[in-house]
Amino acid sequence: MAIELVGLDHQSVRPTSFIRWLTFSNNDERNYVAQMAKMANNEQVKIFLLQDGAIKYGFVALSINILGGKPCIVIKYIFASLPYRGKALADLGGLKLGDYFLGYVVNIAEMFSSYVSLRYIALQPASDALAAYYKRKSFVSLDPPDWMFLRI
Repeated sequence: MAIELVGLDHQSVRPTSFIRWLTFSNNDERNYVAQMAKMANNEQVKIFLLQDGAIKYGFVALSINILGGKPCIVIKYIFASLPYRGKALADLGGLKLGDYFLGYVVNIAEMFSSYVSLRYIALQPASDALAAYYKRKSFVSLDPPDWMFLRI
């Protein structure tokens, strides 16, 4: 099989089975991924899983919201399964998973913005290191202050 990014149907995302597909560094990660799966099951987020057959590399969870009066695609979570973190994958053109997922979100946001009034990609970085990473990717801090935005 070839590596593919699959949008999961909300009915197929069950927290207990979803977390079995991935490898975590700690229980906090496991619990947060289970929370994302529950949100997907309740149609609050859409999960896009990167896989190659039985190999599950990671996922990005997205939602649509209005933050600070700005219509946004919200990156709720980008997760790379532990064995693939920080590794450039040849099947992704040498990209790391975070860069691949971010590029995917930018592409769909640009496409979607040609149909509806969508101005930003928004996220809340989980750490200062991630905030610095997103700043290097042209995200800026606006209002609300704990969020970062990328203009589409």
